[in-house]
Amino acid sequence: MKLHIPLSFQKEMDQFIEDNNPVVSFINCRLYKTNNSTDKIKSSTLYETFKIFAENHYIPCCKFKNILENNGIPLKKYKDGNFYIGVKLKEDTIHPDHFQLNFLTD
Repeated sequence: MKLHIPLSFQKEMDQFIEDNNPVVSFINCRLYKTNNSTDKIKSSTLYETFKIFAENHYIPCCKFKNILENNGIPLKKYKDGNFYIGVKLKEDTIHPDHFQLNFLTD
């Protein structure tokens, strides 16, 4: 027997998980899933970007990898390194300090 979860409860639960998981927040705020195998980001670059994003939360690299893979972002090994496939960084995500600096120089 399958239990039906009300949509409002599912949204609240999803929000709770996102609020308490910095990797999921990072995925939602900074990544765009393209599902295109030619879109790839070097694993070390993505992890360093995450560490800047989640400066107050330490997540080991292996746990970061597992959470990404569980959220549909696979890791693939190439001759020149490991890459997360089918994903791009959102270019329109601007750090508040960056915006302020640009604003002051205009």
